[in-house]
Amino acid sequence: MLFPSSLHPGLAMRDAALAAKMETQGWSVPVIPPTLSLAGRRHFMRLYKPDLLILRKVRHPLQRAEFYPDTPYILDMDDADHVDDQLRKDIIDTARHAALVVCGSHGLADWYQQYYENIAVVWTGNNIDEAPAAPQKSRAPIVGWAHSFPAG
Repeated sequence: MLFPSSLHPGLAMRDAALAAKMETQGWSVPVIPPTLSLAGRRHFMRLYKPDLLILRKVRHPLQRAEFYPDTPYILDMDDADHVDDQLRKDIIDTARHAALVVCGSHGLADWYQQYYENIAVVWTGNNIDEAPAAPQKSRAPIVGWAHSFPAG
């Protein structure tokens, strides 16, 4: 069962890709809307009886270890949210109780290793469009950005 932290399309891309890939491996992965209350989340947990939860980030106030004491979970962190003083304590606590912390880069994994040992790095990528691209000279300039280590 996957708990996204936001409905933002950029975040939903990783959520959808993760659920789809896991389903090809035989997992059933209901994606629970982040707009659901804790009571709503618990209702779905009683209904589905998940073996594992996936908490995507800790930005959402219900993405905390204290709310899921009896179900193992993976904490999936692909942004440098730990630099936010408001989130850092919750991130550390949630990571310490996770069955696995998945980081979106080696830089993030380096930071999480001070609090937790069971870490995997899974880069966030985009699906490659199979359609042929228009020649560059007929397109407007494209700017791409990717960081390798946000702390410098």
